[in-house]
This record gives sequence, C-alpha cells and structure tokens, in this order.
Amino acid sequence: MSFEQVKTEEQIKKLAETANIVWHEAYEGIVSVSQIDYMIEKFQSFNSIFEAINKDHYLYYLIKVDDNVAGYIGLHEEEGKMFLSKLYILKE
Repeated sequence: MSFEQVKTEEQIKKLAETANIVWHEAYEGIVSVSQIDYMIEKFQSFNSIFEAINKDHYLYYLIKVDDNVAGYIGLHEEEGKMFLSKLYILKE
C-alpha cells in the first residue's frame, strides 16, 4: 500500500472520480441519490478539491494498492493539529 499526494490536475480528477464512486457505494440507501450528488458537487468535485488544496491548504492522498486507487484521505491543519477530514475506501 502507498499514499500518493494529490498535486496535479490529473490527480485531482482521479480523486474526484474515486469520490463519486465511493460516496455512492457508501451512502445509497441511506440518503437519496440527489443528496449524494449534491454533497459530491459541493465537497468532492474537481473544483471543490482544487480549491481545498490551493486555497484552504488541505492535503489529499490517493491510497493505492498495487498501483490501483483503493481510496483517499484528506488532511487539514486545524489549531496546530492535523485533522483527518476524509477517509474513504472503495468497496472492492
């Protein structure tokens, strides 16, 4: 297993694609698909991730197993401590 820091637009695109899959896997049946799509657009779309990295200084990492994306994490410094904001693993 490895952690690849997300820095490039291509990596952000891959992260957003992964978020779309994992959020639907995790939340369908709990909340409506339209609510999931809204949350993805607001918090895990390409634009929101790009802004979080470049404006809000979030750190995102793709979690890889055998060079395949298995999930992702998002970290942010908050009050002098590292805050784990997101941890998502694909179902497979």
